[in-house]
Amino acid sequence: TKLKTEDVPRGAMNLNVESGSGSTFATATLTRSRYFELISDSRVNGDTQRTTISTKGKGFVWHALGHNEFNVRLSREIPTNLRLDTGATDIDADLSQVRLSSLDIDTGASSIDAKLGDKENNLAVNIDAGASSITLRVPVSTGVRVEHDGGATYKDFDGINKVSDDIYESPNFSSATKKITIKSDTGASSFTIERY
Repeated sequence: TKLKTEDVPRGAMNLNVESGSGSTFATATLTRSRYFELISDSRVNGDTQRTTISTKGKGFVWHALGHNEFNVRLSREIPTNLRLDTGATDIDADLSQVRLSSLDIDTGASSIDAKLGDKENNLAVNIDAGASSITLRVPVSTGVRVEHDGGATYKDFDGINKVSDDIYESPNFSSATKKITIKSDTGASSFTIERY
């Protein structure tokens, strides 16, 4: 699944992602906005379904600041690779119940708060962000490895220790059945990892 926002000025879009029951792979709504339209495309190739859900600005949208909600619900039953491709967007994602194998975030100056789960044995997270505030919440039972390449970044990794230049690992990473590997390339950002 790919979620994409286009023509979005700074602070103009809130992207909310959560999970739900049922066989529908992904559903989306766009609320509180007359200035963006929702575009969806879904194709099946073999046993893989590729779904792209995007927003596109309709004309001049600066007066739409702070009044746009892009809400997405993903199935809890279907294995998922998720890509978020956004401009200046506030992202709030509860993915703790999604069978998530990979999460790719490519964003500009954004605020990101994402709760990850342990429904798959291996979860690969890739973050390419500009000047952003990033918070990832990960289960305490998972082993976590972080490969961080960033500019002037404030880092606070709960229970994850530095093992070499730009490499961090939780003490249980090697032995854990469930693993989360995070690769990040950020600008001047605040990057926090919390355990729950």
